[in-house]
Amino acid sequence: HSDPVQGALYSIVSLVRALTVGVENDSLTMTRSLFGLREYYAHRPNLPSYEHVVENQTDPHTISFACKMFPFTMASLGWIGVSAMGYGKGLKDLIAGSDFNERSIIAYLRRQSPNVAILKSSFASKSVFQPSFVLLHCLDMDAIIVAMRCSLDVADFITDAVCQYEEFNTHGVLSHSGVMASARWVFDQVLPIINEHKGTVKNLYLSGHSLGGGMASLLTMMLCDDQTVSSQFNIKCAAFAPPATVSFHDPKYDEIIDVYVHNDDVVPRLSYGAAVDLQTLQRYYAMVLSDPALLYSTNDQYKYLDICREALKEHSSSLKLVHPGRVHILTMIDNVGMAIDVPNDYFTEIRFSPAMILDHLPHMYGIVLDSLQRMNE
Repeated sequence: HSDPVQGALYSIVSLVRALTVGVENDSLTMTRSLFGLREYYAHRPNLPSYEHVVENQTDPHTISFACKMFPFTMASLGWIGVSAMGYGKGLKDLIAGSDFNERSIIAYLRRQSPNVAILKSSFASKSVFQPSFVLLHCLDMDAIIVAMRCSLDVADFITDAVCQYEEFNTHGVLSHSGVMASARWVFDQVLPIINEHKGTVKNLYLSGHSLGGGMASLLTMMLCDDQTVSSQFNIKCAAFAPPATVSFHDPKYDEIIDVYVHNDDVVPRLSYGAAVDLQTLQRYYAMVLSDPALLYSTNDQYKYLDICREALKEHSSSLKLVHPGRVHILTMIDNVGMAIDVPNDYFTEIRFSPAMILDHLPHMYGIVLDSLQRMNE
């Protein structure tokens, strides 16, 4: 293994040790407590109050940009994603040559943007922290577009798991170390080509889903902080389902980065600190289950969990990461798509709910965005 791989695996082992230290309950009790948490969150609201929803709907211009960028996000999946959506030529593309990813992407994107070309792409991960991405020039949007893929291979999942905090910049911002290392690698890959288009292209747009969304957020911050780039381009980012990536909110990115989270999607709520709090809640529930007087009283169990959750919100010492820029919930209410503005720290708790994995799928984001787009037309 290369040094980056060894370092990543060491970080993952250290994380597992940190999250399992002090676990005293038997495995059956811990498993029951996890299933109990799943039912508990299913009975707790996952959206803000009705008044908040009515008063904080995302503006149509922001939604329009998200709808335009989502196809580029899906295209970053390459041949696999495009074929799964029913576009491209499927196995014929795969057989035709080594550039099957690029040909599938162009065939898919030209349905909405006839004048789009690939400037650079990377789909064969050579190591951890070297993710897949595609760099495009879209004449229809007068933009250079960086679209980054979600986790699809072993190297990507290792990157996700390397979640210790490291310094992102000299201003004291901490970040998810695996996502940050990947974003820096992409920065080095795309910067020379971006610089070649200074003065000839107006916009620089970034997008991604899941791991790709986290990288897009951090890469946007890097490009904004590079005066040679930010002075030459109008920079904007739409990040879908990204993991939380920064230790505090800097309002200077509010007009640049927009983060979208679908319902109970677990990934945008993930950070080391949030995982520690979930572990604490699970242990507490295991203690509750060990009390015979509470064993068959679900209402009483939930009451104690409510108290523990509030205590964690007020007094937890675990540093939880947040999202840069503005944050929006995507949801369907009465079969109508809605986007709701929420505070940056809204997703600092992992909701161990039945839908937390399903809500993460790109298809689920697409359903809401399609509905929003139809309403905006």
